[in-house]
Amino acid sequence: MPLDAVQKAFTEVFRHRSVSEAAVVLRVTRSAVTQHLAKLQQRMGAALFIRYRSDLEPTRPAQELFAPADRVRVLEQLITEKING
Repeated sequence: MPLDAVQKAFTEVFRHRSVSEAAVVLRVTRSAVTQHLAKLQQRMGAALFIRYRSDLEPTRPAQELFAPADRVRVLEQLITEKING
């Protein structure tokens, strides 16, 4: 799984506090988002979210990862917009 897809899944889950909502935004299945998160958690060796009935709460490792991951996503979007005019 490319890191880019994993990063996108993580940042959208973080923003929405929901795997389902992240899947809708990314236009992928809920299962794909769950798999991306599992890969990232395995790679980091840490849980990224605590699951509650209504939402997900980011753990400290998730909070520390979000800022730089989100910056990269925003920069990628800006570059794409510039290239596409």
